[in-house]
Amino acid sequence: MDLNVLGKHLKNMRKEAGKSMKEVAASAGVTYQQIDHIEAGRRQVPIDRLEAIAAAIGCKVVLDVVPANSESIQVPPDQAALIRAVSDLQSEDRPIVEEFLALLRRSPPNAAPAALALLRSAIDLQQRFQPSPADNGEPEKRHRQAV
Repeated sequence: MDLNVLGKHLKNMRKEAGKSMKEVAASAGVTYQQIDHIEAGRRQVPIDRLEAIAAAIGCKVVLDVVPANSESIQVPPDQAALIRAVSDLQSEDRPIVEEFLALLRRSPPNAAPAALALLRSAIDLQQRFQPSPADNGEPEKRHRQAV
């Protein structure tokens, strides 16, 4: 494990949590100096202490043992949230998201807001024509009244 990478990651997570080194140290039961050395990549940290530090900043430690020749990818938190959202979809809905993203990648940079507005309109339209239990599966048609 690269101590510099681990230290930088812990430091970034601590800062995102809005906590000082002293706060984390007190909560994790270690000294401020130990946190400083770990974040600087100058000290190895036992797994139980790493778990205590992670808990103090509102995180958890996830270990993964993989083949030595495999690639490791760091995923920023906003992208991780997107990955979780897509993985929560039904498998038959995922190709739709993939196609939408492919179209978005091929679009000019300033087209994203218009694409998002179009997607929102499509969702709104789909919700308006949701089958209602009262009409035995027939789409519920809601018409706007002119004011």
